[in-house]
Amino acid sequence: MDFNFDPFQTSYGFEVPQELVQPQAVNNRPTLGMILVEMGVLTEEQLSQAVGTQVEQQVPLVQVLLESGMATQDQVLGALRNRPQYG
Repeated sequence: MDFNFDPFQTSYGFEVPQELVQPQAVNNRPTLGMILVEMGVLTEEQLSQAVGTQVEQQVPLVQVLLESGMATQDQVLGALRNRPQYG
């Protein structure tokens, strides 16, 4: 079976293990969702729900947050501006 990686393809026909889609810091940088929880914009339950929707719909988390009304554009931009720059 040949497998060609296409960075613009949103699905490869297999399930992504849940432990891989849980919010985790990357390179010691907290994720956007984690920052929004710390800011009090989201609860952990809301973040989990948003990540589930993200995986199900295969869209960016920001899109889920904005379209669902869980966060405003100003809140997202504020979180990104205030994200610590580690490493």
